[in-house]
Amino acid sequence: MLSIQEKAEELIQNEELCDHCLGRQFAQLGHGLENYERGQIIRNIEELSEDSFTRENIPEDAEVGGECSVCKGVFNELDRWVGQVEDSFERYQLETFLLGIRPREESVRAEERLWEDYGVEWAETLKTELSRLIGKMIEDELGVEVDFERADIMAVIDMREGRE
Repeated sequence: MLSIQEKAEELIQNEELCDHCLGRQFAQLGHGLENYERGQIIRNIEELSEDSFTRENIPEDAEVGGECSVCKGVFNELDRWVGQVEDSFERYQLETFLLGIRPREESVRAEERLWEDYGVEWAETLKTELSRLIGKMIEDELGVEVDFERADIMAVIDMREGRE
């Protein structure tokens, strides 16, 4: 098993990952951080350890985005997906919702290859991160809450090719 430092170095050297996808490989390290913040920390700290993943280590001038071999830039499209869900909820009175995500198949395969090559010990899935981020945005925009047990409505975002 690779150390945190070794895994980070290999991912940065060998893979073209955005901060979301880089940070998601270390999602279980550091509480209260978004994955893109973890990615920024990884790119900016020379000697990484579990203790590196704190809010104080997030660089002030860091930017989100960039090319990515895993997500293909899906995190730049979140507003579009949120807008589609909001439009579909418009005609309903609701207080709670549940969200399902079907990521692009090529992204799922790329993520699985990463895990085979580098391990999954601290990872979170792309599907889980997308669901969490889009769900939070919908909650904020519409003033509704996620309910995993008895949602008033469910939306499924199908990001697969040809289904957008």
